[in-house]
Amino acid sequence: MGAIEEPPLKKQKTDELPAADKEQTTPNVVSTSADGQVQKEKKEKKDKKEKKEGKDKDKKEKKEKKDKDGKEKDAGGEKKEKKEKKEKTAGADGEVKKEKKDKSDKKKKKKKKK
Repeated sequence: MGAIEEPPLKKQKTDELPAADKEQTTPNVVSTSADGQVQKEKKEKKDKKEKKEGKDKDKKEKKEKKDKDGKEKDAGGEKKEKKEKKEKTAGADGEVKKEKKDKSDKKKKKKKKK
């Protein structure tokens, strides 16, 4: 029986790559920089989105904190205090004018904070 003997595998030097690998690495080096730029842009977009979401989350938390500070919301989503004020001031014209003035004062305060 004639068994065909294969020659033992050569150990490759660490600095040498097979020809197939050399052909693949050259284009990857070029595309890596382009891919790197694309990845960088995607990361920047993602960071901007996360930053925006973070701001939105902070605003929401601040609003919830204000609501917890003695101004509980009812099932309709309106604050109970405001609803009670409207019921009290609905009858007299003088009190309605006062309420309107209070609202304008609140708007002015918000503008000053910004």
